[in-house]
Amino acid sequence: FRRVLFRSDTASIPEAIQWLWNLGNGDQSNTSDFNYTYTTPGIYNIDVTAVASGTGCTDTLQHVLTILNSPALNAGADTSICINTFATLRPSGASSYTWAASPSLSCLNCPNPLAAPAISTTYYVTGADGFGCQSSDSVRVTVVAPTQLSLSVNNDTLCLGSSTLLVAAGAEKYVWQPPTGLSNPNVGNPIASPTVSTVYTVIGSDNIGCFADTQYVSILVASLPTFNIIDSFVTLGAGSAYTITSTGSPDLVDRKSVV
Repeated sequence: FRRVLFRSDTASIPEAIQWLWNLGNGDQSNTSDFNYTYTTPGIYNIDVTAVASGTGCTDTLQHVLTILNSPALNAGADTSICINTFATLRPSGASSYTWAASPSLSCLNCPNPLAAPAISTTYYVTGADGFGCQSSDSVRVTVVAPTQLSLSVNNDTLCLGSSTLLVAAGAEKYVWQPPTGLSNPNVGNPIASPTVSTVYTVIGSDNIGCFADTQYVSILVASLPTFNIIDSFVTLGAGSAYTITSTGSPDLVDRKSVV
């Protein structure tokens, strides 16, 4: 979009004047001075006709107006940095660049300032071409802070053959060791189905490898108790009594004999 000021000079004309402007795109105006915005670049043949109210005399002037495209400004790709480091901003598409004021930029009127924000920040830049045409764009620098990993588990003791959900949070990437017995060792919430007691280690980190944190969880796997009735078949006389006896593994806590 380009705004153009059209102005006529009537200082040397003593009588009232009527005006007719043809703006080269089908639009017209009948005022002496006005602003007009062209929305499409191109070459426009402008003419203005002045008519003296008293005598009816007319005169016409012509002018060729060129409307240029705005610069194809690109502020650059959004990026991420580790905290206490910097990124070099790399805009393109213009001849000169002016950055909006920010204390975390190394310069404001240079093409490639260093950006060292303490928190995630969006930077705004205006680019101009050789004709003074301007356009604006922005780029975001995301600051990655140290990872603070947390870990929770539904229970830390399992019966053999059962499962539990492990839940790690606070990171963007997760790696579990050992992977044995896990539904997926690279997610924050794998299902654990170990067959033996296992200490699982999870390492959480950010996507660009700035920081990492480690947590541990111990899962105790209890064997299933064994149980056996000694006599599998017994013949008794009418009115007789017999005590059923059994054997079991040492971890049995409840076993009854039936008479």
